[in-house]
Amino acid sequence: ATVQTLQDFGTRYTYTQGNTDAGDWLYAYFESLGLEVERHEFSYGNQTEENIIARIPGLTHPEEIIAISGHFDSTSQQPYTLAPGADDDASAIAGVLEAALIFKDYAFERTIEFMCFNAEEQGRRGSSAIATDYLAAGKNIVAVVNSDMIGYWPTGWDRDYDVAYEPLSEWLADAVIAAS
Repeated sequence: ATVQTLQDFGTRYTYTQGNTDAGDWLYAYFESLGLEVERHEFSYGNQTEENIIARIPGLTHPEEIIAISGHFDSTSQQPYTLAPGADDDASAIAGVLEAALIFKDYAFERTIEFMCFNAEEQGRRGSSAIATDYLAAGKNIVAVVNSDMIGYWPTGWDRDYDVAYEPLSEWLADAVIAAS
């Protein structure tokens, strides 16, 4: 249902009303769960864009952040009029929202942030803006689980599951694989 709702915006290309409306819908969804929500603004070109971030504050180590993320913008050969983006990347946003729905009823040692990035299709602008702003503010992100295109299955692909990670995060990749 989440994927369908996001597809129904017609396009979520960064510079469109569909993108703005999708961001508003995400904000309202997180708010309906009773989570803290913020619009993280960033500049791209002559535009101001927004990432949507919801959070569950940690109880023991609130200064340590675990991020669960995906991007909500989309693109296509006709990005301004037809970019429903079911796979890329409404599928990951559905995962982020499902995690928020489940996690909202639990307490955690660390802060959990549900990050919905914008302008990923323009070179990961939204996630880069968060990384830059968090670093400048001294925020401590200890883990990020980012999804892109959940359920994507290219023709001829012989893998069931693909987890990409940097060597420093092998411990997190192992935990994600074990949980899956």
